[in-house]
Amino acid sequence: MIMMRGDNVATSEASKKFKFMCDEIEGYLFDIRRAMDIYEGLVRRESPESAIEVRKQFDAVIQRINALRDAGRSMELPEGLEPLKESVALCKDALKRVKVGVNQFSQTEIHVEPH
Repeated sequence: MIMMRGDNVATSEASKKFKFMCDEIEGYLFDIRRAMDIYEGLVRRESPESAIEVRKQFDAVIQRINALRDAGRSMELPEGLEPLKESVALCKDALKRVKVGVNQFSQTEIHVEPH
């Protein structure tokens, strides 16, 4: 197959976007885990049983994020970008929910820099 210059540029751009999104997901996962530890500690003070349930819910979300990321990594470009986009969106939603939870239990707001 003869590759056109435009095809190489498109593939290069897709590769850059792919790498950026994978890095973005890793950053979000770090932030989610850090915020989740704070949230779990705050919930545990009120109800240890609730803290266990909250952790299970967020562990399930993290597993879904990882599954989408891994699916995207195993696919060819550009098809692999779609699961990564879904994973990034799920990361943003999960981080937002953890921050809301922390802010409900605490007078101190947590601030996480956006990626």
